[in-house]
Amino acid sequence: MRYIPSDRLLIFNSGQQVLPPGFEMERACEAVVDKEVRVYKRFKKVLAGKAVGFRFQLGPVIVDHFVGDAEPHISAHEGPLRRVTWQPTTRRDLPSGWHETISKSPLKRSGFVQVDGRSDYDKTWTQHARRHKRNWLKQDQWEIREIGLQAFLDAYWKSPKDAILKALFTHFLRKKVEAHGPYVHLAAVVKKGKPEEIGAGFAFVDMPEAKQSVHTISFVHRAAKDSSAGTGLIDYWFQHAVKNKIEFLNFGNYWAPGCPADWIGFSEFKAQFGITLIDHPNQVARFAGTWKELFTGHR
Repeated sequence: MRYIPSDRLLIFNSGQQVLPPGFEMERACEAVVDKEVRVYKRFKKVLAGKAVGFRFQLGPVIVDHFVGDAEPHISAHEGPLRRVTWQPTTRRDLPSGWHETISKSPLKRSGFVQVDGRSDYDKTWTQHARRHKRNWLKQDQWEIREIGLQAFLDAYWKSPKDAILKALFTHFLRKKVEAHGPYVHLAAVVKKGKPEEIGAGFAFVDMPEAKQSVHTISFVHRAAKDSSAGTGLIDYWFQHAVKNKIEFLNFGNYWAPGCPADWIGFSEFKAQFGITLIDHPNQVARFAGTWKELFTGHR
């Protein structure tokens, strides 16, 4: 099905955005980066002033990547020769020494909801979303349970998604489980009386260090679509946040002008739930370090 983006998605905010106190992108949080770099052999944490990032190294190729509005303070002549990339969250100035990259970052837009303990969290949802919530609550064929990783992945592989995408996200989810352990929740819509029959799934990761829970993978099989299972899982996530005093729900990437058209449908679905959209500035980059330190370890 070909989707035409709504006005909400077509309008791109190119001005400075003000985010609520306490919100930051999860990879701008040092404690989150600590957890995630330890499960990848070629990654390690790097600090540059108030900015935290991760370093990837493959032979002589080194890339440092930072996320967030704190500018990484990089000395041009310290460390091994490397490319340093920085994805600001909202700031649009271009500090000295940085330049916009030729290849644009895939992170053009993301979205979050500030839950903040509200039991009436759905009052900011669209009428369409609230109607699907009522439909989910009325149906009596399906229920939501948290399941094991292998059962979740088996059901995910049966979903009508691209095989390459499924392979990438399977690896991604396994690494999330390795990094965050019990903070990874695998919610599934299962048939009442037949819990082995899975109609939909939603994986999210609680990151208390960053005051948020992050959407990771979701899917809906055709058999469960008429039950409004997708909205039921989102409602489950909101209830989980209220119960566990999680302040923000991070819905991840959204379609923006210039993104692949096949992102539109799911972005429209996710935009129904009282979302604050962040339109991110372009990624910037610079080079730093020396050949000498790269190959000898000495300045």
